[in-house]
Amino acid sequence: MASSSNPPHPPLVPPPWRIAGEVYLIAVSGSINNHSPAFYSPMEAESDFASEEKSGKFRGGAAGGSVMIVRYTSSSVGPYDELAYIPGKFDTPDGKKHWRTTNIYVSSEDSVYNGRLHWNIPKHLAIFSFTPLSEKSKTIRIEVSMPSLVASSTKNPPFFMALCTPFRYMPSFPFNTKYIPFFDVMFTQPPLPGSPSSYSEVGTKEWKTITADLKGKATFTRVRPAGGEGLEEGELADGIHFPKIKPLFGIHLKGMDMELLAAIETTNDKNEGFKL
Repeated sequence: MASSSNPPHPPLVPPPWRIAGEVYLIAVSGSINNHSPAFYSPMEAESDFASEEKSGKFRGGAAGGSVMIVRYTSSSVGPYDELAYIPGKFDTPDGKKHWRTTNIYVSSEDSVYNGRLHWNIPKHLAIFSFTPLSEKSKTIRIEVSMPSLVASSTKNPPFFMALCTPFRYMPSFPFNTKYIPFFDVMFTQPPLPGSPSSYSEVGTKEWKTITADLKGKATFTRVRPAGGEGLEEGELADGIHFPKIKPLFGIHLKGMDMELLAAIETTNDKNEGFKL
């Protein structure tokens, strides 16, 4: 029997996963490189996951990368929320350049465990809030904060805050990444470190490649910083838990439906690291 000080892992839920919900996809600007604060979460930043020699050189992307905010209304581990940073493409063991998620938070411990184990997604737990500015307002205030370490009524200040407002008089349009020319959605993630103090933040040993297509009904969305304690003017995040970035434009994808398949495992066979 597991003791209270040695809790069991969350339930193992293997792929494929069928997931549905809504997505805010935000293009951002900023002087971002792989040495920028919060490019990685603190745990991954101190590991081979952040090493160019072990995990490939950052080759950049459009502007400062992109941010995804997702509200999963259904998934194989139940509903949960997600905030992810995708800075661009990296060198991978197959000699190509693929997308990579470097910093990501979710509201579900089950999602943390299974996301890390099955797909090498460096998930960590956070608290999410989605609040309309008023009863009739279409603007949503999004806040993400770290969980309190001890049972307390004191809430940590948000490290990410944004206001999302759909553009008026602009119709929605069908969106499917499968049919966007020259746009690939292949992510290749290096092995993850594990935390000795967390049973959900597990480590892995193999590289994993994921392909997933997004589809749904999309509208263009205005994204503004919401301001707040510890956040500088014009920026969405604090630069400690999430990179300091400024929004360019956003797309709100409703009715998102996607199947997340098992990852393809790969290794750096020569074990010589990457040529920098």
